[in-house]
Amino acid sequence: MSSFRDTSDKIRGPSQCSAPPVRTRNTSHRTISSHPAQCETQECEVLDQLRERTNAQLISRLYAFQRSAIGISLISAVDTAAAFVTRFTKAHPDDAQCHLVLASSGKGNIGDRAMLEAVLARTIGPTKVIVEQSNDYEKTGQFSGTEFVPLPILANGYAIYRFRDSLRFAALLKRATSYSVIGADVMDGLYDVSLSVARSSTMVMAANAGVPTTLYGFSWSEVANPTALNSLMRAARAGASLYPRDPASLRRLTADGIDSVVQAADVVFTDRTVTTPGEQHNWIVAQRKRGHRVAIVNVSGLLARRMNQIPEYLQIVTHLLQNDFSIVLLPHVLRRGDDDLAALELLEEELLRARMPSTGKRITLISHGPCPSDIRGLTMEADIVITGRMHLAILAMSQGTPAITLGTQGKVEGLYEMFELPALCVEPNPGFGSRVVTLLSELDLAETRSSVSDRLPSVFALAERNFDGHAEVS
Repeated sequence: MSSFRDTSDKIRGPSQCSAPPVRTRNTSHRTISSHPAQCETQECEVLDQLRERTNAQLISRLYAFQRSAIGISLISAVDTAAAFVTRFTKAHPDDAQCHLVLASSGKGNIGDRAMLEAVLARTIGPTKVIVEQSNDYEKTGQFSGTEFVPLPILANGYAIYRFRDSLRFAALLKRATSYSVIGADVMDGLYDVSLSVARSSTMVMAANAGVPTTLYGFSWSEVANPTALNSLMRAARAGASLYPRDPASLRRLTADGIDSVVQAADVVFTDRTVTTPGEQHNWIVAQRKRGHRVAIVNVSGLLARRMNQIPEYLQIVTHLLQNDFSIVLLPHVLRRGDDDLAALELLEEELLRARMPSTGKRITLISHGPCPSDIRGLTMEADIVITGRMHLAILAMSQGTPAITLGTQGKVEGLYEMFELPALCVEPNPGFGSRVVTLLSELDLAETRSSVSDRLPSVFALAERNFDGHAEVS
């Protein structure tokens, strides 16, 4: 098994501060070392340690301030100042008219890539994609000719350092035909309220500048952060168009006082590009020839941070093997901190340790991150998908394949409401393994697949609403 992740840690070496020339010193009161050069080196190392501690304390205090109520309130103030200053400047002559898109974080998240691919496929004309870092998205396939504009502070809410990026963004708005934000699951403030406020603030800037502004398919919790709510209200009042991606989010937004919203579905449903990954396709074909059905199983690295999922998944995999399924272990997010591949490797180790019959022949681990079109191809060939990541479920169901999803923060229930299959959303609490096994035992997969396919046309139509009135750049 191979992995394409770089998991090497940077190890700090010894201090690079060299000993200064030996000087005559009065050491009658204290002695650090009997050797003058060694004495100076030890003092230098102590100073290095003091600097490191001081810097760490400053960074910690700065981070705390950025996430404080004052720091968050400064975000919109900085943006307002930048917009005011930019009113008196001319547009840069090299900036042609274009669409602007603020991407979600990317960085190894296939769901983020799928959303951006879907948006770009429906955006006609020159487009600039605003990202935190230029390498957030691998520039392959559809992104090979995409212009990425790195504005690292614009979307992450660091008010103190924000002014430069806000000025650049305000300048880009002077030639923008439209501005779109991929809201995903960060708008309600439950992950980090500063991320929510920062995105809403950019929408206020764009709408006030007269640029048509859209917030694409996003989730909204029933316990949204009040500061995030107020910030999104400002964006709506300024004229931004809001497209929540499920009926549950729509109801929650309306209950919270934002009624200028249009029911939509996730933008990923608008992209139905399918490719067939050869090696995995051949493995699935071989399993079917042996009489096995195929299940795709994902373990969320995000959920792995809060609970031990391995015993639960051992129950699920055992049940699948006992019922003639072969299993594809598929990561959906590959990045440090919430890495699905690391979680799947732990599961694989436990499966090998349990010495399950035929494990080596009927389970395969994909150790890289396939592109969204490859995942559509894989899920189309599967009988069932079990996942801790919502966008893997969306990619699967867009192909008519039923998916059981571990729902977090209330963002999955609305997806299954659109398909009239609420039972396929399972709470990721201790014991979820037995609940999934019971569900698998009760499901008629052929009937469920037919139900998903029957609902797809209406879901596709809802997803297309995200792009109502999308203008072409001349």
